[in-house]
Amino acid sequence: MNENLEILMPVHSEAQAISKIIPHIHQNIGDKIEYSFIICEDGSTDNSLETLIELKKKFPIKLISSDKKKGYSIAVLDGIKNATADY
Repeated sequence: MNENLEILMPVHSEAQAISKIIPHIHQNIGDKIEYSFIICEDGSTDNSLETLIELKKKFPIKLISSDKKKGYSIAVLDGIKNATADY
């Protein structure tokens, strides 16, 4: 079995942080395990969605986006519903 990892990240108005954390995680695990991100963008009011669309071109990101804020719990549940990896 080829084990893989999905990293679930709820995001709300965190463009500046997300543009740093995704490359940092990739740098640390990118060549060690097959992985991808599930990012649940939750109605951000900054440029988080645009930042994530650009990051998706470089990194393995499954993007779930919402026009309106649903809240942290719902964003996490949306990500869990879309998870397919072993871990």
